[in-house]
Amino acid sequence: MLLRYSLVLAATLAVLGPAHASGKGCLPEGSFTMMGQKTLIKNCMSNNGVPQVKFVEGCRGLSEFTVQFGDQPAKIADLAACPTGAWGVCEKLFGAPMSSLCHLRDASALKDTEASCQSGDGTWRKG
Repeated sequence: MLLRYSLVLAATLAVLGPAHASGKGCLPEGSFTMMGQKTLIKNCMSNNGVPQVKFVEGCRGLSEFTVQFGDQPAKIADLAACPTGAWGVCEKLFGAPMSSLCHLRDASALKDTEASCQSGDGTWRKG
């Protein structure tokens, strides 16, 4: 399970580096299936200093990430800011100035997401 969440978080930053999102947040919603397990995606990415073009590419990459597993593209909502009420937040994943706010996880998945965040040099805090 940790592998799946690491892939989602890594895919976000692999693409960071035009245009869909113009605000400080983008909220992908979708799912992908890996090794017979379906994973729901609903993590709002909050831009805390990533150049806007790279942030936009990262948001688009999240949508395309699900297609690589044979699923539908994730829907991306462009937001002025991420919604409140996240279950957990991964800050500065891989040293990037952005946060991933986890809005849709069960208890075990949230624990895996926390471990994935920390393995990517991010700082985890409960929502």
